[in-house]
Amino acid sequence: MSCSAIMGMKQSILKKFRPTAWLVLAAALVLPLGCSPDLGASTSPDTVQAEQLRKTTSISVRLYGLMDFETFGIIFKHPTSLEASAVPIGWMANTFRGFNEAATPTQKITDQVHGTITPDGKWLSSLVLARSITRTSAEDGVFYQVTFKNVPISVLESGLITSQAQGSDLRKHVESVEYIERSYSNGQLVTNTTYKTTDWSKDVAGQAPYILVLFEEGAGGGLPPC
Repeated sequence: MSCSAIMGMKQSILKKFRPTAWLVLAAALVLPLGCSPDLGASTSPDTVQAEQLRKTTSISVRLYGLMDFETFGIIFKHPTSLEASAVPIGWMANTFRGFNEAATPTQKITDQVHGTITPDGKWLSSLVLARSITRTSAEDGVFYQVTFKNVPISVLESGLITSQAQGSDLRKHVESVEYIERSYSNGQLVTNTTYKTTDWSKDVAGQAPYILVLFEEGAGGGLPPC
């Protein structure tokens, strides 16, 4: 399949997660969201799907939903995307790890990703995404970490593999969310904002909360804006 055809398929999948369009993705999943990975899979032989995953060289991750934050004692809700895009990864058996760093004149963004797949390649058994956006010092900025578990994986085409889930069942795939924002005030480092919870049942402009993970071969195109 040509590169343009693969990119066309990728854009088609990504459009399903735009806030302007609510489309059911059950047909794209390997297993229904109500299922859980077969614990016996740890002794299963490698499959073509697992082999395809180990050929990928970048990962993009996004958790999107209506989240509650606390700022100086005030709780507010905000549609939020916690993500990292096109992070280079390397594989060791069924474990992957990636790191990416980018800098601008005003901030530095550091992404760290690591996780494991089941030997049959049908489940993302664990995934940890950590991002820091630092400003004037290593402690001044935004820091978050999201831990996922047991997300089904679907191979859509060569070079494009997704792991995805959405809707109210999403909570069972999100093990934890940590978020903190710090800044200097009168020379003192203070905590401005912390994450409280996510309303997993609440749609935002017609879009249910979702997890989207893209494994890609080559440089990887990453995720579009929400």
